[in-house]
Amino acid sequence: MYKNDLSFVMSKILGRLPAKRISDKFNIYRHQQIRKQLTPVFDEAYETFTRYDSHKVNDTIWIFWWQGEDSMPKVVKKCYRSIQQNRGKKNIVLITQDNIKQYTDIPKFIYDKLDKGVITYTHFSDIVRANLIKNNGGLWMDATLYVTSSLDNIDLKKLFYCSGYPADTFNVSFGRWTGFFMGGPSGMDLFSFMDRLYEVYWRDHEKLFDYFLIDYGLDYAWKKDLSSFKSLEESYKQNNPHLFDLQGMLNQPYDDKEWKRITSDTSVFKLSYKKKVDFDKKESYYNRL
Repeated sequence: MYKNDLSFVMSKILGRLPAKRISDKFNIYRHQQIRKQLTPVFDEAYETFTRYDSHKVNDTIWIFWWQGEDSMPKVVKKCYRSIQQNRGKKNIVLITQDNIKQYTDIPKFIYDKLDKGVITYTHFSDIVRANLIKNNGGLWMDATLYVTSSLDNIDLKKLFYCSGYPADTFNVSFGRWTGFFMGGPSGMDLFSFMDRLYEVYWRDHEKLFDYFLIDYGLDYAWKKDLSSFKSLEESYKQNNPHLFDLQGMLNQPYDDKEWKRITSDTSVFKLSYKKKVDFDKKESYYNRL
């Protein structure tokens, strides 16, 4: 077990206690230590990632579900249909085990480690999103995003990303971004760097150093302002402030006034198929979606 695994658990425990100051100090120290240990990987990726001269705009929405649409849990299917209904003029491609190699050039050793269970499908999806956008451009959306209005207003001529996390210290993003809703044109430095980072990391490791490796990589890219990542902060700050609110409401009685309130400034909501939902409860938020 990496020392980080223990510090991750400790951070979650401290986060449940009223001593926020102690929790914040611990998290800041934890992030400093993890950054320090991962810096050699990030530095190598930064020094060796491919910088592309041309960039192609692509209005494709990329969604990943390894076993295909038929195997999606109920919550995921509901999210997927909401994206289909609100895609506007954008195209949707569902990436599965059957078509993934048509759109990516992920190295064979990554697939070998996926087959052996060294890389989980959750963290494989981090690899897929960086590689997809680097190669093709477009918009990555996690399969557990529920959408309530048209996605046509998302401009993919430049880097796009969603914020909405609480600005706390648990995650190294500190509320600046979410890695599950990002996009832009092909060949962007940010996604080329992240793609190279995963190659360098998994070339030399047999275990995930930290669950949020993606965010530590994005934190490094933020500081380097790759693809104007840092410079765009004010443009995208809290662009979906109620991003996580709907998940906790799914089993509650539907309230039209409350629904209008949270959708007045938020059009994308992050859900989870791993949390308990009462599918049979009438007039709940879930059954009104």
